[in-house]
Amino acid sequence: MILAMFFGTMEITVVITALPTLGRIFPQAQGWLPWVTTATLMAAAMAMPLGGKLADSWGVKRVFLLGLAFFSLGSLLAGLLGTVLPCSIGLLIGFRFLQGFGGGIFGPVGFKLISIVLKGSQLTRTVGFAGMVGPLAAVLGPNLGGCLVVRFPWQVIFLYSAFVGMVIAIMAVVFMREEVAGSRRGPLDFAGMAAFAGVVLSAMLAITLAHQPGLTPALPPGLLVVSVILVILLIRFERRHPAPFLDPAMITARGMGIILGLSFLQGLVMYSTLFFLSFYAQTHPSIMATPAQAGALLTPAALAQMLASPLVGKYLSRVGYRLMVMAGMLVSAGSLMAMCWGPASLVVLSIILAFSRAGGAMAGIPLAAAGLEVNVGAAGAISGLRQLCNVLGGVVGPVALSALFPLSQPKGGSLMYAFVLMGLLLLLALPAAHRIPAQEAGAGLRHPQHGNRK
Repeated sequence: MILAMFFGTMEITVVITALPTLGRIFPQAQGWLPWVTTATLMAAAMAMPLGGKLADSWGVKRVFLLGLAFFSLGSLLAGLLGTVLPCSIGLLIGFRFLQGFGGGIFGPVGFKLISIVLKGSQLTRTVGFAGMVGPLAAVLGPNLGGCLVVRFPWQVIFLYSAFVGMVIAIMAVVFMREEVAGSRRGPLDFAGMAAFAGVVLSAMLAITLAHQPGLTPALPPGLLVVSVILVILLIRFERRHPAPFLDPAMITARGMGIILGLSFLQGLVMYSTLFFLSFYAQTHPSIMATPAQAGALLTPAALAQMLASPLVGKYLSRVGYRLMVMAGMLVSAGSLMAMCWGPASLVVLSIILAFSRAGGAMAGIPLAAAGLEVNVGAAGAISGLRQLCNVLGGVVGPVALSALFPLSQPKGGSLMYAFVLMGLLLLLALPAAHRIPAQEAGAGLRHPQHGNRK
């Protein structure tokens, strides 16, 4: 189960260092390159609640294998592009969406099965071990992608995932017991999920198509109108559904809107930084890093985040949520804005990125804890909503910023201003960060029935 979650997470990051290579394979589709990563993130976000619902009805093992089937099929089809299938950026984006959809199904199901099968100290140790999956995948993914794309055809970065997915599926058939969660949830909000996906997709298409030559000028504004209509429908659906995908009462709770907005900004900065730094390092005339070097460049950042996280948890009760979030945003903003000096050294770039990710941990951990202050009884739903906003930032950020700073011009030099803009956005959000709860961790938690208690 943990092996599946690891490779599902790593498949999101393994393609980052290969994106410049894909840009040379698809020279006329530079504006669509961000979709290679954001399609996977968006599909995973949409599939997560669906996977949990299906596991309640069909059983964990069946749904886990279903997710693996989607993931492996998407990987295999992406790896066959340019050989068996036509070499098309549109097909690649579609197959990446299929990968993310499968990963979004089997990821949550994995934690569900762990909570059913294991109890007590076994459960806590396993969950703690599973918590290493994300940071470890963030370290190994870009390095593996860079090494593979240097030594083999670019299709290998997808074919290996298909092979791994099939191996894990065989292991699951042989070793995994069939478990049914035994709890029945309310009806899934398919209308709300579809409207939400439509809002994001139409807005992103409008941004991308606005910079595509030869299209009808009215198409991007028309897509924005469609997005507005879907927003109205989304609000209507969520107010009427008994178990809404986006609970209006939760979103409008005191301080929750600020927390969700800052989580969105954190996701935008994190994913966009990784996306643009790979292009910057490989296309800047004074650097011209190889994909393998670009992967190594991202390693100190992941290690800095892993080292900073326990330190933030240790001192959070002394500093408080508000000050820790603001300090983290300042550290990230300062390191990103240092890119305006145009550092032309891999060592300097790795140091800047390490400070940026450490600042991200300083801001992200207290944001997660502050969100739980809103309602302890709804901790799971609040955590899921905050993670959704974080992923949504990662979906929108690379697409929007690549429209402002085209990846093909001029040889990576102008991409530094994308980092500067992200730093400015963090600074502009500081007044909002001042309004999140300032309580110490574990103090003043509001229980849904007993009010404030310590």
